[in-house]
Amino acid sequence: SYELGQGWSSATYDYHAFLYYDALGILAIPYQSYTNSTYVSGLNVFAVNDSGITQRGVVQAKTINGYSDNVDRSVIIGTDIYAIASRSLAVADVGTLTIEKIVDLPYSTYLWAY
Repeated sequence: SYELGQGWSSATYDYHAFLYYDALGILAIPYQSYTNSTYVSGLNVFAVNDSGITQRGVVQAKTINGYSDNVDRSVIIGTDIYAIASRSLAVADVGTLTIEKIVDLPYSTYLWAY
């Protein structure tokens, strides 16, 4: 087990939000928190192996109008991990978690289906 701290994750009630990629031993969980009057959202990335679970880092969501975009999902394609948020997409190298690109997504006030 691993304590994320104060905050919340859509993975607690929606298994689609949770990513485990066995080939690389990667676990990714979207996470939001509000502390000290600051809202942050990102994708917490962990290494999973026989020794346990170790946090590798966070792929931070883009800041839009002073607030972090809300990361909902993730996917690994090749050597990149994608943090998919409501209004943006952050692409990071899966090995270093260095953000390579951020793409703005079309935004609608309508809810979309998963």
